[in-house]
Amino acid sequence: EINVDYLFNKKIEYDDITHSLEMDSAIRPYIFTIYNNVEKLSTIFPNQKINCLELGIWSGSSTRSILAAVNDMNAFLTSIDIVDYSNYFNPELNKWRFILGDSTIYDLQDNFHFIFVDTAHKYEDTKKEIKLWLPKLYVNGIMMFHDIVFAKDDVLKAIEEFLHTDMNLKKVNFTTIDSFPGLGIMTKLSDDINYNF
Repeated sequence: EINVDYLFNKKIEYDDITHSLEMDSAIRPYIFTIYNNVEKLSTIFPNQKINCLELGIWSGSSTRSILAAVNDMNAFLTSIDIVDYSNYFNPELNKWRFILGDSTIYDLQDNFHFIFVDTAHKYEDTKKEIKLWLPKLYVNGIMMFHDIVFAKDDVLKAIEEFLHTDMNLKKVNFTTIDSFPGLGIMTKLSDDINYNF
């Protein structure tokens, strides 16, 4: 059982992650997929502190899923959004930081093991986020994209253009969960990637 009550200042009336995230039907089908992908990184990168990045918070449901895993391992989460969500979270939580900024231009010097993208769902923004953040993902790290079915003409289009540029299809592994609104899971296999798309 994943208990995430302590992650938010708001009182959660439910005793497991499925019910505590019920208010956000868009992320509900994927909460365990997100949690499990973050959790497995401690096996892929043994003896490393797992550095996670979330682009876009909105309701905070994906944040909770990531933090539930982060709390159980040697890991940390940074979330970036253009709306100030810093008061959503328990100020005593020492495994999370919030940055107010635009994920298409904000630049961090950090590298990451996990990146979750759930921002404006616009074609140009998704392209910029891939170009900016995928180079900062460690090889064998995971980058997830929410709403690839809901925003297939934007998010999925940008991803497919990236995948079909040069030999990128051989440098990442990309799988999808096609039930609405959709989730794309990209595993980086090489640093030798062409970002000119």
